[in-house]
Amino acid sequence: MKLLAIIAIVAIVLGVVAATNLANDRTNVTIAANDTLGELSIRGSAEEKVEPDMVSLSIGVTTSDASAKVAVDENSMKVNEIINILNANGISNDEISTSYYSVYPLYSQSKVCIEIYPPPEDCNVIIGFRVSNTLAVTTDVDKDIGRLIDLVVEAGATNINGINFFASKELVDGIKDRLIEEAVINAKNRAELALRPLNMSIVGVKSIDVDNISIPFKVYEQSARATPILPSEQSIRVDVSIIFYIS
Repeated sequence: MKLLAIIAIVAIVLGVVAATNLANDRTNVTIAANDTLGELSIRGSAEEKVEPDMVSLSIGVTTSDASAKVAVDENSMKVNEIINILNANGISNDEISTSYYSVYPLYSQSKVCIEIYPPPEDCNVIIGFRVSNTLAVTTDVDKDIGRLIDLVVEAGATNINGINFFASKELVDGIKDRLIEEAVINAKNRAELALRPLNMSIVGVKSIDVDNISIPFKVYEQSARATPILPSEQSIRVDVSIIFYIS
């Protein structure tokens, strides 16, 4: 009887140790609550290269004058001329918006004002005003952006801040469902490959999460003189996480 009691105690201790080791196991394979199925967590992905079908750019006009009204009027005249040029070259008003506008004073910046602190009272004298107006233009990529830059610079544009090529929502929607399906198949294939040496197989799915749909865009920082503008291919990527039941 004593021997049986000792064996029982040893079995309990070994069971506790085994349970502790199982709790500390951080691999992706775990045992389900019913002790009959395991779980395998795995990621899958799919990617496709596309030609961007949209382009955006910022066109800025800055004017300065001793009179705020003169600076505003000059700026307005140049911006309206730029809008007319854009309209004449296939850019509708729906594709143009104001992204930034400001009117701010210019103060005296003489050497005395810079070197003395606190500056004398006459250093706070307003000597003029500066007006900045920035248009955001978003249109089809088939527009001749290089030629448009030339035209708006001739009309008075002082800043071409950047050019972004990107895939439109319509283009992305046309392929993302297919990419999700391909990412799920990729995850399933990876799971089956991992289970093959273990003589195990997938028997069900616990959950599927679409983690990420990545749609990067190309940014081109261009000066007003750099008119050759060439888009390049972009990648649309979908990632999924799946927990499979395995046996």
